[in-house]
Amino acid sequence: MMNRSHKQELERLKAKNEYTTEDLEIAKELLKQEDPPFHKEVASVVEKITQLLNHEKK
Repeated sequence: MMNRSHKQELERLKAKNEYTTEDLEIAKELLKQEDPPFHKEVASVVEKITQLLNHEKK
């Protein structure tokens, strides 16, 4: 069941400009929520963080 802290965590991640692998782990944890619209939002954040982290490694 999704709760307010999950939503707040997602908002915090979306507001960041730099990400760490820890942020990616948090986002992946949020993906486990059963709320489809929330899941879709989280999936886009996971994608964004993954792309940025991969870009930084190059």
